[in-house]
Amino acid sequence: TGFFGFLDAIDDPTVFAALFEQAEAWLRARGMRQARGPFSLNINQEVGLLVDGFDSRPYFMMGHARPWYGPRVEACGYTKAMDMFAYLISAHFQPPPVMNSLFERLQRKVTIRALDKRRKDADLDLVCDIFNDAWADNWGFVPFTQEEFRAIGHEMLMIIPPDFIQIAEMDGEGVAFIVLLPNVNDAIADLDGRLLPFGWAKLVSRLFIGYPRTARIPLMGVRRRLHHTRLGPGLALSVVQALREPGIRKGVEEVEMSWILETNEAMKGIIEILGGRQSKHYRVYEKALA
Repeated sequence: TGFFGFLDAIDDPTVFAALFEQAEAWLRARGMRQARGPFSLNINQEVGLLVDGFDSRPYFMMGHARPWYGPRVEACGYTKAMDMFAYLISAHFQPPPVMNSLFERLQRKVTIRALDKRRKDADLDLVCDIFNDAWADNWGFVPFTQEEFRAIGHEMLMIIPPDFIQIAEMDGEGVAFIVLLPNVNDAIADLDGRLLPFGWAKLVSRLFIGYPRTARIPLMGVRRRLHHTRLGPGLALSVVQALREPGIRKGVEEVEMSWILETNEAMKGIIEILGGRQSKHYRVYEKALA
């Protein structure tokens, strides 16, 4: 299987056809028998083509597309491989009674803490290990390398406080985590891609003096052995709850949880318990290469 990404084209079937003809020829020359995408660059970055939810801007590190993209891609012979969704949830959600009872039971077993900047690399390695274990059975999963995850973590920590990364521990072992990122797209939307002459000052002000009112949860995970136990949903709900106070303290009002595989019924159920609503719909396409 080979991949395509960074798709950008006017509403012209000949342009789409020409782009895909070139991409497919390149893949065939390298022995690929199937094309899949968009992945820009891989499944841990921007994934999928927006097919519904065009009426609002994308959140940070999520792709966007015009309404004609899906039909044009399908006209080139591509069909659905997998769908994924984005959900919006109020930062001020009220935990339902079932959630409160779970918290009470877990308090005796689980400790939740923020990432410790004094041992930043060790905590980033721990989060990477939990993520790679938690997501191992997911469709299309490719594990992060330790080096890759540390690099991303160091970049994130330039714009987020340590308590935007919460880690749950049980019997001294890290078993779950969650990450919250400010929706930087809201801070840069009117800069027109320019930091000079005064765009940089606006960006610094919006990220470090003010703060975006929206944020995104891009990473979250519970160790695989706990997925189908009574502890699994409780741990997921607990780390979500742990983010509420630091997020609200920064002024965050709405959070996007993205992306969620269409097959991830457990996570969709948790989001719906918290009052989340589906806001965007993305699709990964594939095509057999003759």
